[in-house]
Amino acid sequence: MIKLLSWNVNGYRAIAAKRDWNWFSHTDADIIGLQETKVDPSQLTAEQLEPPGWHAFWQASQGKKG
Repeated sequence: MIKLLSWNVNGYRAIAAKRDWNWFSHTDADIIGLQETKVDPSQLTAEQLEPPGWHAFWQASQGKKG
């Protein structure tokens, strides 16, 4: 069985700056989906783009930001 977590973060950079953001490094989820990241991948650090131990896939908006 695959364990999938989904979270509407309402702003990736704001949530990633919080102390407890690294929760996903301790989860047993196979897939984590983040919605409403409101960020273009070019605005992120290498570690934010691909957290250690995870394979990340980003799909930025092709039009209106957010």
